[in-house]
Amino acid sequence: MTIFLFLLLIFLQNRYKRMNNSVFLGFILSLLLLSQSVGQLYDNYKWHGYTNEIKSVLASSNAGILDKDDMNSRIRDSSFILPWTLPSLSIALSDGYKLKTLMVLPENEGEFGVNREKELIHIPNIDLNPNVFIYPELIGSIQNYDLFRHPYHLGDLIDFSGSLDNLILTGWSKPENWGRWTIGGESQIKLVVSPMDLGKPLELRAEAAGFVADKPQKVKIYVNDVFADSWIFNNNDEWSQRRLNVSSDLIRSNQPLKISFYIEMPSSPKESNRGDDQRKLGLAIKNITIDQQ
Repeated sequence: MTIFLFLLLIFLQNRYKRMNNSVFLGFILSLLLLSQSVGQLYDNYKWHGYTNEIKSVLASSNAGILDKDDMNSRIRDSSFILPWTLPSLSIALSDGYKLKTLMVLPENEGEFGVNREKELIHIPNIDLNPNVFIYPELIGSIQNYDLFRHPYHLGDLIDFSGSLDNLILTGWSKPENWGRWTIGGESQIKLVVSPMDLGKPLELRAEAAGFVADKPQKVKIYVNDVFADSWIFNNNDEWSQRRLNVSSDLIRSNQPLKISFYIEMPSSPKESNRGDDQRKLGLAIKNITIDQQ
């Protein structure tokens, strides 16, 4: 746009010879300032649209966020132009129209991290592209931070009929008076275990049952994306205690522990004439306890 205006002014000067150089330069300066203001207004409009998409999700998080003053005191990167402050997120627009988020996390943890001793901030770029879904990168980082703020303590009983504030659940039913069902073919639990000796394996104990239709229900379990064990449930199985041994080499320093359950044959009670429930069930969990061996 600026180049177009400059060429237009050259054309006008050549057409109207009486326009002296000082007037010409004044026009150039005025139009440049006008184009910059219009561009900034457009950027603000575009920025407002994107921030509205994530504001409602971020506002529900209790994650610790750098406020504007703290952010300004720590920024050492001259590429930042101006910070905007949302209710629960401080963000800055850098050159190239990249969305950057500033979030306080345990030192050097996750995608976003703050080293308070050196006052350095690591902030990855996220492209502002309407065809790119930006929730996973932002929300994943917030959730990981919440896990570090509310770690699971070894030996505690995790009651699956409760709120489970110190876990991130994916692919699970809402809590029922006894616990929760897995829904669909894959369900996950993510938690931070503390305190923990990285040199020792973990043992997970679960009071569990399987939803069995025609054949025994097989559940494959992965820890941090590595196969760990399988549980098999038969027709006559009721609640039983199942164990999962997690070797020490699957435990990552300062990283959440991700436990994935892959259900071989999820099916609904309606499909087997056991009621009107159409949810694809597989594994039922009452409670889980994790200890170090």
